Amino acid sequence: MKRTRLLLLLALLMTAVTGVWAQSATHEYVDLGLPSGTLWATCNMGADSPEQYGDRYAWGETETKSYYEWSNYLLNVGSGTHNILKYCSDDKWGYDGFTDGLTRLLPEDDAATVNWGEEWRMPTQDDFRELVANTTQESTTIGSVKGMKFISKTDPNVYIFLPYNGQYEGDLFDVNKMGHYWSSDGTHNGGYQFRIQDTNWTDTETGAGRAAGMCIRPVTFALPQDAAGNYLVGNVTQWKLFAKLVAETTDPVNGKMTADIDLGDDQTMIGSEEHPFTGVFNGKGHTLTVAYDFTEDWVAPFRVISGATIKNLHVAGTVNNTQQHAAGIVGNVTSGTNYITNCISSVDITGNNTTAESSEYTDWNGGIAGLVINNGTSLYINDCMFNGSITSTSSGESMCANMVGLLVGGGKAHITNCLSTATFTGVYQVNSMYHYIKGSGTTTNSYVLQGGTTTDHGTAGTVTNAEALSDGTIAEALQAGRSEITWIQDATLGTPMLATFADGVYKPTVNLTFDPAPVVNMTVTTKEGEAEPVEATAEQLEAGKIEQLEPGTEVKLKAKKGYKFIKVTAKEEK
Repeated sequence: MKRTRLLLLLALLMTAVTGVWAQSATHEYVDLGLPSGTLWATCNMGADSPEQYGDRYAWGETETKSYYEWSNYLLNVGSGTHNILKYCSDDKWGYDGFTDGLTRLLPEDDAATVNWGEEWRMPTQDDFRELVANTTQESTTIGSVKGMKFISKTDPNVYIFLPYNGQYEGDLFDVNKMGHYWSSDGTHNGGYQFRIQDTNWTDTETGAGRAAGMCIRPVTFALPQDAAGNYLVGNVTQWKLFAKLVAETTDPVNGKMTADIDLGDDQTMIGSEEHPFTGVFNGKGHTLTVAYDFTEDWVAPFRVISGATIKNLHVAGTVNNTQQHAAGIVGNVTSGTNYITNCISSVDITGNNTTAESSEYTDWNGGIAGLVINNGTSLYINDCMFNGSITSTSSGESMCANMVGLLVGGGKAHITNCLSTATFTGVYQVNSMYHYIKGSGTTTNSYVLQGGTTTDHGTAGTVTNAEALSDGTIAEALQAGRSEITWIQDATLGTPMLATFADGVYKPTVNLTFDPAPVVNMTVTTKEGEAEPVEATAEQLEAGKIEQLEPGTEVKLKAKKGYKFIKVTAKEEK
């Protein structure tokens, strides 16, 4: 029996499978266990069962027609084939020499996306190639309909069936003899198709005239999960799916990044007032790059959180808004106890509230968080860094802060072992770690590079200077004598850096014991394997004479009396 799952991102309950397919109000898919995580629809567009042919579409058109030829193809002028209006990379085929260089259908011209929703799309050539490479093909018949099964290599009971549907180009032909399926990839004057027929023959490399009518088997994605139930987020699509999942459930959901993500011009933020993010998100040392541009409050990757934890995340890029409480990581902290730990904001934040009066406090943007509000709401920011910038072109007095824009209504913030090397332009207060109006907080062992004026509305960090940043003084202070190395002096940047994100440096887990003092035994737990123990003095490590600590290395250090901080520069090829 074939197994299907309902779209996770729609947060619908799965009905019991009593027959071949689960019944659902939405479109169904099959998980073939493909490496990319791509999920294939159980039926063609316009079909109600796998063996039905369904509707046919011209390449790049989103509605069906009674006949298919160049004379009625919408992305062409007239009946000739050299008058293409879109998706043309060769001026010999474009209308009046037209070219646009587009070779893959945009969402507005993708029949699956337009008709089934943004979660669905037409398969690419690579999708078809992956399907062939990671399944077993079997020509077969369902009822009287010939077609081909694509059987999962991870579970032989899981498969999709593509009928030999033929195609329509002037006339209908190849029905029940050969399957013709559009991909979303185009040639200079056509579209790539996927062809199948008896003897288990497949072809992913042949183009066809784009005016031809062919069937479409859509694909979609669902968020993969690890053994602990964490949703894995490693690309823009998965970021959007994770945000959609948060938006459509009241239960906590946990996420982990598996790769750096550049959102480009995508504006997706996670969490809302109605559905705040309430889970744990682990960036795993990866970078999320954003380019947000909004006219709303609380602009940040995590727009609203409640009782949440965000850790090991680096956010880069830009945030522009014309309202208030923009930030590099979290916009609005609304309730519960929340943690932002071991994170970096390298975001350039710009506030442009032109409606504020000249004497009015405005913006309230923060390097890490924008707003903490309500009695009983607490935000703990531990071991975080802001090395971006905040610029204000607002008409009022811009009140922005290094870590949290504003505590209000009883909201509390506790900032510990944090550093800001950010630059501020057009901002009234630049020394404050947070601002407060009927809120409160604490700042412990935290430093800022750009000092300035503070008032009763702000709480300052300790002002440092470039020399203290470059000679290791601040890195040692931030490490604060802890055995597990959290802060190091980055060998490349020459400044303090969270060890998780240090450039070119492998970040080991280090346990220090002083037995007997002043002898230091340092055990370095690295990625894999074992190596012979290495003995070194603290002076050698400080001087950088031991640059490579092999996996599993145990280093015994003889330290000076009172020596508490050890600079580890165990390097690994990237």
